[in-house]
Amino acid sequence: MYKYFKRNRFSTKSSDIKGNSDKHIGTIQKKYSNVFQRIISFFTMGFKFNQFTIYDNQQHLIAHVKVKTQMTQKHFEVTYYSSSGESQILFDKQSNGREETYGIMKYNGVIYNIHSDENRYTVIKDTKRENEIASWKQIGDYVHVEGKHEVFNENQLLFILILHSFANVHVTRNIWDSFTPDTAGPPLI
Repeated sequence: MYKYFKRNRFSTKSSDIKGNSDKHIGTIQKKYSNVFQRIISFFTMGFKFNQFTIYDNQQHLIAHVKVKTQMTQKHFEVTYYSSSGESQILFDKQSNGREETYGIMKYNGVIYNIHSDENRYTVIKDTKRENEIASWKQIGDYVHVEGKHEVFNENQLLFILILHSFANVHVTRNIWDSFTPDTAGPPLI
């Protein structure tokens, strides 16, 4: 089980990721390329310029994700770094018309399904074998990530970043749907 503090959608302050026995394994952080992106993000309630990075406990960059909005879907570009060099994972987020969203990505030749629901629960599964790889759940101010497969154990931080970015964009959508004139102002997540 892994745990970290979930910052509000505008914060660029990093959150330490703790593993079993509260051992620090890495850091996750939201990034903006420049001050203009940050200003636009504020006025669009965090819908634009969702970029996240994850570092190991030695502060080496492991991966970063850039989310691009394209009308009714989001396009995720994940760049990760390993001893064999730089690689990319691409996947999209779409909605089925209810409060559930899903995405499909290919990693190391295997196709994975990412699913998120209105209860802020997100899961990655191997589509061929139906094995659950990992799950992400926000409980209060903290996020709990549970790895359930050796693929996750080999790439913990990469999968935590993918789950975080996918779930963060989904939660943002839910907040916008519940936005009414009497709840004006930035949300407090």
